[in-house]
Amino acid sequence: MKPIQFLKTATLVLAVLLSSCAKDDDNAPDPNNPSNPTTDLVTADPITYEASGGFTFTNTETNTAKEYTHQYVKINYKDQSNLWANTQYTYLSFYNTNAQAATEMITFVILGKEMPKTGTYKVGSWPIASAGITEADKLLPDEMAILVVGNSLVTKRNTSMTIQVVNDNGKITIKTSNEIEVYDNLTGGLKGKCKDINLTRTTKKA
Repeated sequence: MKPIQFLKTATLVLAVLLSSCAKDDDNAPDPNNPSNPTTDLVTADPITYEASGGFTFTNTETNTAKEYTHQYVKINYKDQSNLWANTQYTYLSFYNTNAQAATEMITFVILGKEMPKTGTYKVGSWPIASAGITEADKLLPDEMAILVVGNSLVTKRNTSMTIQVVNDNGKITIKTSNEIEVYDNLTGGLKGKCKDINLTRTTKKA
């Protein structure tokens, strides 16, 4: 594929996803479990809440690590039905007000249009532009994808890596004990790792 044609294809895949837009045990998120409350609705229009916490990102090409802290989280759902029938994704984007806020942001994506529930999610897949979008790229109910560095680095499906979520009446904490790999969303090459993820969304709107 010619470089210009490849870049056009890659840009289109990312634009379509962003603009159109359980673990096999007892810890998997259960949408029918009343102990997993959802105290507020997710809307198509982003709503910003106060947040706390952060994570460490390691650039695997330079082997340099940076710690990021965040004070806000923007939450909304995006319709993905042009890719997969009757499909919506919920996005939780944690960010700060630094000059490099866009590149320091971390976004968690789940299937559906509701807040994450208490449980253990597996690391889910995000489409890689050079490979095209297939049915296999669609997130499963027990999966959560992660996007970092301005959404340019994304996770691939990895059933051995997990993300823990606690939804305490709307106060949502997302943690990982794993070092989660992220890949270039255009080429699929390994570019970094995220670790020490510990972020909390409050119910207080910013």
